[in-house]
Amino acid sequence: MSGLKSILGRGPSRSRRMAIAVLCLVGALGVSACGQKGPLYLPAPGTSGKEKPVSTPAPAVPVAPR
Repeated sequence: MSGLKSILGRGPSRSRRMAIAVLCLVGALGVSACGQKGPLYLPAPGTSGKEKPVSTPAPAVPVAPR
């Protein structure tokens, strides 16, 4: 075991390990939080991908008088 320690040296300091851990955490969160709720997809050929889907308005709900 002492041979391995002499090959590797002292090892990273505590602050360096903390910085590496924080960078890994931020990187993992950045990759996972892309903002797309559903599966990622490519638009079909021939479409610009900027068109909004047409939605129908919700039916009006009658309100009872007070």
